[in-house]
Amino acid sequence: MQLPDRGVGSDAVGRTVGLLTELYADVQPHGWRLVDRPGADHRRAVSALSSDVGVLADVIGEAGVPAGALKLQLLGPLSLAAAVSLHHGEKVLSDAGARRDLAESLADGAAGHLRHVQRATGSAPLSVVVEDGDSAGVLGGTIPTASGYQSLRALPRHEATGQWAGLVRGLRDAGAETVVLRPGTGFPSTRTTGGTT
Repeated sequence: MQLPDRGVGSDAVGRTVGLLTELYADVQPHGWRLVDRPGADHRRAVSALSSDVGVLADVIGEAGVPAGALKLQLLGPLSLAAAVSLHHGEKVLSDAGARRDLAESLADGAAGHLRHVQRATGSAPLSVVVEDGDSAGVLGGTIPTASGYQSLRALPRHEATGQWAGLVRGLRDAGAETVVLRPGTGFPSTRTTGGTT
């Protein structure tokens, strides 16, 4: 869920950055950028996410009934790589190693977040929606560089599908009842339920 009016860390990128494990980011004039250690922006994003899970658990507890199905949303690995920058200012999308690290960190962190929500809410059935709306631009080579004068090279399709598969697998292993992948225009949404992939 996004709450951008609440400030830094509550937009789609900030909420997803708050899930990352062993990677940290802060906000620069051009957006989120990876950094060596967690700063105020990263801590704010993590804290807001944790606080929201606590509030959700309180609301469910006060209702006095088991929670119904819950839906979690997060930004997909391609859109995140197109939105977050490296130390020198170019997007993570421009570096194969950084893309891999970001995708693995997201898969691990999203699975951990899912387990946290399950514990807090009494193991309610959970569905996860992965919003990867920039995937068409990432795969089509139309995402602009930091300067805006050129476009970043198109991501190989096999790399994209591998990142999606890793994320979905991690979420399913963590207990997601349903995972819905919503890529960009031109790609059908994919839904996995139960033991299917």
